[in-house]
Amino acid sequence: MLRRVAAGSAVMLVAMLPTFATPQAGGGKSTEDANCGIVYGDAHAFTVCAPKGWVLDNTIMHNQGIYAVFYPTGTTWNRAKENGTVMYVNTTRKLGDNATVAEDTLRHAPAAKIIKGEVIPTQDGDGDALVQKFEHGAFDRFEAVAYLDSPKIIVMVVMTSASPDTFNRDYPAFQELVKSYRFLSSTVTFGHAAQQPPDWEAEQLKAARKAVEKNMLTAEGHQYDGKFGTEFGKKYPAVMKRCTEAAGNDTGAFDLFLRVDEDGKVKDVLMAPATKVAVCLRQQLLQDEFPPPPGPSYWVNINMSIQP
Repeated sequence: MLRRVAAGSAVMLVAMLPTFATPQAGGGKSTEDANCGIVYGDAHAFTVCAPKGWVLDNTIMHNQGIYAVFYPTGTTWNRAKENGTVMYVNTTRKLGDNATVAEDTLRHAPAAKIIKGEVIPTQDGDGDALVQKFEHGAFDRFEAVAYLDSPKIIVMVVMTSASPDTFNRDYPAFQELVKSYRFLSSTVTFGHAAQQPPDWEAEQLKAARKAVEKNMLTAEGHQYDGKFGTEFGKKYPAVMKRCTEAAGNDTGAFDLFLRVDEDGKVKDVLMAPATKVAVCLRQQLLQDEFPPPPGPSYWVNINMSIQP
């Protein structure tokens, strides 16, 4: 069973990030080698990281309002759901200012037999996750749900397995996912489009820089950087001329961080700072593709200094 967002709750979005390291609560390991994302919506923004050996997918269940799902590497969401374990993250608004995790649990599963589980520490210093397990008879699944409190919403990290064996096998991955949680902000609002939480862009840029530095430590990273630079130099002189002419006096130096997918298509472009030339280039780059990189979601840096 998928525990859906209650009516009236905000839609969740997830921004895929490269790896970044933050200290675990209780002195645990960092998330340096994880695939992480920022989940944000009305009154919430938080980060989660896929456990080692798991995929973070923000598209497979988007039609059901679920934007952060996890399944083992080498399989698919549907196969893992039918024969193994899948996990996902969801949110719900509190019933009122004094709503509790227990009240929300009863609202979502009034007929379920709930077994109180452990308390899992997270990266968020303001609170730990309360885990509850649901017996097989309730939803014809073997499930665990970690409830995380925040000022205006309750975050639910859900693990659902096809059998007790797969549940026990994959429970450590569930613990790892819950431990990666870190709340960022409750001041996110929506107008015609989602507004970024205050530190969202800074988190992305920090993560992108770290990913580029890590890539450049390898021989294949250096080789790809040269190949990418050559390709950019061939394709973009005319675009640079057009963007620079349209920018007026806003022609200061800037960095672009590009996330290139395994097929070479540009999936994201971050700007530091967002000058007029950088914005103009970004629009073109998001429609382009380059030689396939050494791995998926591969980050590349372009440093631009425009000479008069």
